Amino acid sequence: GNEIGMGVIRKEAEEILVHGIGSSVPGGFAPSVRTDALLVAAVSNWGAYGIAACLAVLLHDRGVFHNVGVEQRVLESCAHAGLIDGVTGYVDGSVDGIPIDVHLALVRILESLVKQASGKSRS
Repeated sequence: GNEIGMGVIRKEAEEILVHGIGSSVPGGFAPSVRTDALLVAAVSNWGAYGIAACLAVLLHDRGVFHNVGVEQRVLESCAHAGLIDGVTGYVDGSVDGIPIDVHLALVRILESLVKQASGKSRS
């Protein structure tokens, strides 16, 4: 999730977290793992989709980015396997409390942008 790499901004996190370094928890709740680059997204899946879309454009390979059909099958397969949305507690393909159709819409938008960037018109 978004937690990995947040050690890059540990000082800033400590200043705003209610249970930062000064808390009764040893080490506080501020993140400590650092990465070379930090990407923050409202939903970690969305951050990954953005990276994949950028790679598809930079590598001139639209196949690097998945399509809406693949996304729908992935989310439905996760639900079928019993994966629970950690926010809603439901097994319905939602992620982080956000319904499946919203995730599909985001993938559709990114897929369209990748196509446009590669010079392919929308089909």
